[in-house]
Amino acid sequence: MDKRQNSQEIRAAKRKEARHYESLASSETDSYRSGRDCMQAAKSWRRAGDYNRALKDYKKAALYFDQAPEETREDMEAGNATVKDFYFTTKIASKAALKARRNAERLEKVKKREWRGLAGKVSAVATILGLVGSLFFFSSNLTGNVIGLNQTSSNVIGAILLSIGIVGAFFYFVRRRQPN
Repeated sequence: MDKRQNSQEIRAAKRKEARHYESLASSETDSYRSGRDCMQAAKSWRRAGDYNRALKDYKKAALYFDQAPEETREDMEAGNATVKDFYFTTKIASKAALKARRNAERLEKVKKREWRGLAGKVSAVATILGLVGSLFFFSSNLTGNVIGLNQTSSNVIGAILLSIGIVGAFFYFVRRRQPN
């Protein structure tokens, strides 16, 4: 119980940290800094277990990093930045945008794997319950006398459970054949 409470406290702290970085990103005027803050927010959301918000912040960070060289070019034209600043900002921002996009792609793959794993478990359980249940209901000696079903009702329930089992087995094996 103590470990679970500690884990929940850590997740709450990470969510608070992520909200802080999101507010910093929205208040920044510099795109590179906003992108950096969005990256930090995404990392915090990921550690807190909120993959949807992490994915959103990774994508937002990539957009901010894409805007950073343009802002530096405008500063250079206004006389507030040098060619060296433009070069380094372009180089750093393009690497950061690439990193943000890669993290977003990885996170999407993780979400797909989790969904695929859950769907596989559900279909496996449906298969087992459907097939075992159909065996019990097809043999009325086991169920009919105990719960008061006649032969026809027992067979109908058995047929429904058998079809559920077959459909579950189909989905289970189709999901197993798909590559990750």
